Amino acid sequence: MHRPRRGRRGDLRDVQAEPRTYARDALEKRTVEVQTGARVRSVSPTCVTLASGEVIPAHTLVWGAGLQGSSLVQSLGIELERGNRIGVGPELELPGYPGVYAVGDIAAITDPKTQHVLPQLGSVALQSGEHAGDTIARRVSGKPAKPFTYHDKGTMAAIGRHAAVVQMLGGRTMTGHKAQFAWRTVHLALLPTNEDRAKAIVDWAGSELTHQRVGRIVVEEGE
Repeated sequence: MHRPRRGRRGDLRDVQAEPRTYARDALEKRTVEVQTGARVRSVSPTCVTLASGEVIPAHTLVWGAGLQGSSLVQSLGIELERGNRIGVGPELELPGYPGVYAVGDIAAITDPKTQHVLPQLGSVALQSGEHAGDTIARRVSGKPAKPFTYHDKGTMAAIGRHAAVVQMLGGRTMTGHKAQFAWRTVHLALLPTNEDRAKAIVDWAGSELTHQRVGRIVVEEGE
């Protein structure tokens, strides 16, 4: 068995390991108990009940089981797919509604290469939105529309302090400090304004120095 070796600062590094293995090791190193393959029967403010009958008590419960399309789509009177998502055709049009497009989290877009529905990621939303805009422009100018093609640029995940994983095209994997630096670089590039980038850099610098995270809460007082 190949065991991941520890870096100079204690972070687990193994570029040959699968991302899920690295992520689990990194979480367990931070005293996080990871359970996989367990289905949730019910959730309450103080506990989670699994399908097996096991009850997990909790003081603070955060439920992060994924995204659903906006409840607004339920009022459209059309058949929806899993997660309140609208099934669309190759050009992101609603079947039976020419000129009507669905993009982002509310669209169930099938990847023609894998025949699987694309995940609800920011990159899918950005590319599908750009494609829908291009399609509308092409049809206004009398040009034929093109089918949507998703360009997978890889996957990144930040796990914790000096722990992140990057899965690049071709199956290559980067972990640890280098992966965290790559994640932060891409994150900065995707922020809309220089002010947002400056705030993110200040927050990261403060976290490195104090080992604490800073959260900004904006409270507006009523008249």
